[in-house]
Formats: sequence, C-alpha cells, structure tokens
Amino acid sequence: MNKQFGDSPVETARKAGARGDGNWPGFSAVYRKISDVAERMGRSSSRLSEFHVDTMADLGSGNEERMKWRLHWLRTYGWLE
Repeated sequence: MNKQFGDSPVETARKAGARGDGNWPGFSAVYRKISDVAERMGRSSSRLSEFHVDTMADLGSGNEERMKWRLHWLRTYGWLE
C-alpha cells in the first residue's frame, strides 16, 4: 500500500507566511527565546494548540518581521517576561 502524507500543520502554517533566511542581526537571540517558549508549550496543555503550531511555524520561518512579531505576541500573552 502506497500512502502519501501531506505537510504537518506546522509546515503548512510556515509555508503560508513570509519566509526568510535568518540572516539578520539578533536572529540567534530571538530564535532561542521563541524556541524556549515553544518547548514549554509542548510540555503544557497548549501542546499542538493553534498558538503552539503558529509559534513553531514562525520560529521556522527565518523571517525577521514574523519572528519579532511572534516574540511580541508571546510577551503580550505572558509566555515571556
């Protein structure tokens, strides 16, 4: 039996938004902060929620505006101090 699988929800969300190459000042710090929150979300009741999927998609985008917006969103909703 030959089955083909579609993209994961994270991959679909990542492809739907702006993409970049991560070649901008501060990328590593922003990536690390978002990654830490995504890991915490994965260990909480937010696991694979729409917020978690969108956070992981933005993390993998490499796009400066998209990632900085996600960082702001995480601060606004209490995931970052």
